[in-house]
Amino acid sequence: MNISVTDELEDYLKFKGGVRRIRIHIEVIAEALRLLRDRDLLRGIQSEKLNRDLEAAVAHVNRGEVQPLEDVIKRLEQMSA
Repeated sequence: MNISVTDELEDYLKFKGGVRRIRIHIEVIAEALRLLRDRDLLRGIQSEKLNRDLEAAVAHVNRGEVQPLEDVIKRLEQMSA
């Protein structure tokens, strides 16, 4: 596999690599790919949770289980006083 990077990233890889340049480059790229994969997995989990929370909120509204906004604001103001 060939990977092209910007000059800035090439300088960073040289900085990270020192004497063991090639091995470190591979390790840096592998770690970057692991972090990207983990970030994508986390975003997927967060997105699924958000969708479940939104579906639950809509169900509460459809059942009439809501409070007027003014009442909520008043209660929050009392809690912070």
